[in-house]
Amino acid sequence: QEGSNWEAAMSAAHFKLNQLLAIVDFNKVQQSGDVATMMQLEPLDAKWSSFGWAVKRIDGHDMGAIVDALNAFPWGGDKPCVLIADTVKGKGLSFAEHRYEWHSNNVTEAIYQQAINELERSHVSA
Repeated sequence: QEGSNWEAAMSAAHFKLNQLLAIVDFNKVQQSGDVATMMQLEPLDAKWSSFGWAVKRIDGHDMGAIVDALNAFPWGGDKPCVLIADTVKGKGLSFAEHRYEWHSNNVTEAIYQQAINELERSHVSA
């Protein structure tokens, strides 16, 4: 499944598309389980570098880091840039965090309300 993506990545570097920014949401989960048990992708930053991309890796849950990286773009000279955002699937939801089945589960009204309640409790400032 990654073949066409890697071909596009190599082409972007070859043609020096330095105004191109790819953002990878690296949550390490796929529909049937953890990515590492299916196929090892690490070191992901080294793979992108080997294809000729300038790489930044950040905590994808840190809005300050995201904004800083976007404000610094383009950072790769004549290279395309990739921002690898390390994230946790379902972050902040007790029923979904680190649980691969939520990669494609349906959300019922009750689950939706639970999610809203949990997020409001964790993100409301005092």
